[in-house]
Amino acid sequence: MKSNRLQYIDYVKGLTILVLLFSHSYGGEGKLQTWIFSWHMPIFFVICGILVHLKIERKGSISLKNHSISRLYNLFQPYFLFGLILIAFFAILSFATTHNTNAGPLFFKLFTMQGIESMWFLPTYFFAEILFLTLLHYSNQIVPVVLATIIILLSSLLDIPQNYWFHCLVGRILRGYVFIVIGYYCAKYQVIEKLNPIISLLILIAAGYLSQLNGFTSLHSTQASHAPLYFLDATLTSITILSLFFFLEQKLRFRSRVLRYLGTSTIIVVCTNNLLIEILRLVDYKLMGNHLLNMGLIGSFVFFVLLTLLEIPFVHIFKGKFKRP
Repeated sequence: MKSNRLQYIDYVKGLTILVLLFSHSYGGEGKLQTWIFSWHMPIFFVICGILVHLKIERKGSISLKNHSISRLYNLFQPYFLFGLILIAFFAILSFATTHNTNAGPLFFKLFTMQGIESMWFLPTYFFAEILFLTLLHYSNQIVPVVLATIIILLSSLLDIPQNYWFHCLVGRILRGYVFIVIGYYCAKYQVIEKLNPIISLLILIAAGYLSQLNGFTSLHSTQASHAPLYFLDATLTSITILSLFFFLEQKLRFRSRVLRYLGTSTIIVVCTNNLLIEILRLVDYKLMGNHLLNMGLIGSFVFFVLLTLLEIPFVHIFKGKFKRP
C-alpha cells in the first residue's frame, strides 16, 4: 500500500465524521440509526489497523515507546482539555437550573478513561492500538489473530453487565482491538484494493440488511444482539466503504477538500461536537421553543448543517495543536 493511497482514507474519515455529526443531530431511533451505529465507530479502528500496516511497511517497524508517547500527546491533550471544558459547561448549566453543579460523576468518568459523551472513543482507541502493537512487537503475527478470534467467540457467550463501567471499558477496548486486527490484515493482503466496486456495492447493501437483522448495536455500550454478526456486519461495511472510496480516488480521480479537511481533523470534531450540540440545543430551546427538535428529520438535518458549520472554526483553531513537542 503506497502513500498516495492515504487520501482515500482521509475522505472516508471525513465522511464518517459527517455521519457521526448527523447521528448526534438526529437522535431518533429506527433503521437509519441502526445502520449508522453498526459501522460508524468500528471503521475508525479498521483504518487504524490499515495505518499501522502502512507505517510498518514504510519503516520496517514501529517504536512502541515513541508511538505511545506521540499518541499520549495527540489523543489525551484534547481529551482532558475538552473534557474539562465540557464538565465546566455542564456544571454551569446545572447550577443555573438546580443550584447544584453535580460535576463529581463527570470527573470520575473523565479520569477513569470512560470519557464524557463521544470522547469515550479516544482512550478506547489508544488502549486498543497499544494492545495490538504490543502483541505485534513481542509475539509472532498469529497471536493477535488468535486473540481477536477468541474475543469474537467469547463476545457471543459473555453478556457484559452494562451497569459496571470497567467491564464496558474493557469490552470497548477489546472490540476496538478486533477491528484493528481486521484492518491490519486487510491492508497486508490488499483486500480493499482488490475488491471490485460493483461487488463492494452489493456487499455494502447486504451488510445494511444484516444490520437490520441484528438490530441496534453500539461499540460504546458494547450492545449487540448477536456479537459475531455485529463484527461481520461492521467489517463488511467498513471494508466496502473504504474500497469504494479507493476506487473513486484512484480510478475516477475523485477529490474533496471538505472531506479531506474533516478527515484530518477527526480528533478535534470528536472532542468538540458534544459541547456544540448542547449549545445549539440550548439556543433552540431558549429562542425557538425546541422548534428544530420538533421538526423531525428536517429539523435534524438543519441542526446537522449548523453543527457542521460551527465545527469549522474549532477545527481551524486547534488543528495541529496537539502534537508531541
